[in-house]
Amino acid sequence: MKNTFLFLLIVVIVSCQTSEEPIPPSCDNSTLSFTLSNIQPSSCGADDGSFEVKGSGGSGNYQYKLGTNGSYGNSGIFTGLSSANYTVFVSDGTCETQGPVAIGNGSGLSINSVQIDASGCGGTNGALTVQTTGGGGNVQFKINALPFQTESSFNNLEAGEYTILVQDQQNCNTSQTVRVGTGVTFSAQVSNIISTNCAVSGCHVANQPRPDFTIFSNVQSRADLIKTRVNNGSMPPSNSGLSLSQSEIDLISCWVNDGADNN
Repeated sequence: MKNTFLFLLIVVIVSCQTSEEPIPPSCDNSTLSFTLSNIQPSSCGADDGSFEVKGSGGSGNYQYKLGTNGSYGNSGIFTGLSSANYTVFVSDGTCETQGPVAIGNGSGLSINSVQIDASGCGGTNGALTVQTTGGGGNVQFKINALPFQTESSFNNLEAGEYTILVQDQQNCNTSQTVRVGTGVTFSAQVSNIISTNCAVSGCHVANQPRPDFTIFSNVQSRADLIKTRVNNGSMPPSNSGLSLSQSEIDLISCWVNDGADNN
């Protein structure tokens, strides 16, 4: 019995030392930050807004991009922008930081706030409610490719990104991209899955060559990789004696899709 236990433990340790990507450098103590300046609103219906961002506190090799789908470049000046809320990213080659940038509308029509209700993991009961300020009356609302409507609320939404467009009677418009989340939390739903299937003896714990998944920042920084591996069946490894149910896989995927927050 003792020899069998030792053999299984060795199998778990060996299986957890394969198929992993290199451990990324820690940015927990990074002082990387940025400042915004020269924020110019767009004209009514035009793409002529702009702003400038400047990195500081990092290595000095600063690069900048706009939005998660943007590409990093050396210039921190962004032009040709419509009225919307954006996210700017700053990298020093090792660490990355991000923050919001609001380009106003010269007509005065702006999205003031968006109330977002979660849809549940795999659910279709998410909702958005949009509040605006300014504009020339008779404001209309739409999301994605749906037609304009006079109601400012949208219901029965799946989790995902939605682009909200509001337009007034003078055809001045502004937009904002938001995400309807699933409401899955790390503390209540994902943490236990990780601790019982990944952060186990000989695997993703302290004093092992793999990242310690008892530390949240290590889980968060590798969230996309964890999602990929649990969906393709390589985490936990098949020869470890551990396995995930489809509902557990879905919870991890929903949490990662929502942004892998410490919630």
